[in-house]
Formats: sequence, structure tokens, C-alpha cells
Amino acid sequence: MRSLRLTIRRKLFLFFIPWLLVGCSFHYDQGMKLEQEQRWAEAAIEYRIAAIEDPDNEEIREALARMNIRVAAENFEIYKQYLKEKEYHKAFRRLETALSLNPDHSDARSEMNHWWHLLITGK
Repeated sequence: MRSLRLTIRRKLFLFFIPWLLVGCSFHYDQGMKLEQEQRWAEAAIEYRIAAIEDPDNEEIREALARMNIRVAAENFEIYKQYLKEKEYHKAFRRLETALSLNPDHSDARSEMNHWWHLLITGK
């Protein structure tokens, strides 16, 4: 009886492994398609899902990092637009998002330093 259960488990395992791999491949492929269409934020979402499904895949992690840099740049541009429109709360949120996606974004870091200076000194 025990042998029968193990055999069934093995068959189920072998049956579902390809489906798991296809699911990961689907999100990665979708991310690539969206990236080619320059739909950075949507591509980042697909790559993030693929990275969750296959966290050890270096290619997926690199693609996600690449998209995070692009989405951070987009958020920084939107931040600047909100500043021009004096929508400071929305601007600050976009700046935070840009930095969370790309902590190395030097312009965003510089802007955040300005915000902290303003909050601390009031000037």
C-alpha cells in the first residue's frame, strides 16, 4: 500500500512540474513582450511574478532589476511634473517609489535630501 502511495505521488509530481515551469515561463515571456513594447511598469509586474515563482533564476532577476530602473526613472519624471503642478503630496509619493525601486538613482536621492532638509529646517 505504501509503495502504491509513493508511486502515485511520483506520478503527480512529474505531472505538475512541467506546469509549474510553464507558469514561470509565461510571466517571463509576458514581461519580455511588454518590455519590447516599452510598457515598463507592466513588464516589471510580470517579471516580479516570474521571480516569485522561480527566485533562483538569474535571468529573471536581471530583467526585474532592469525594469525597476526604468520604472524608477518614470516615477522620477512624474515626480517632477507633480512638483511643477504644486501637488507636493503626490510628488513625494512618486519620489519614494522611485527610490524604493532604484536606491542608486542619484537625482532622486538628491531630491529626497532636499525634502529632509526642508522638513528638518523648515527652509
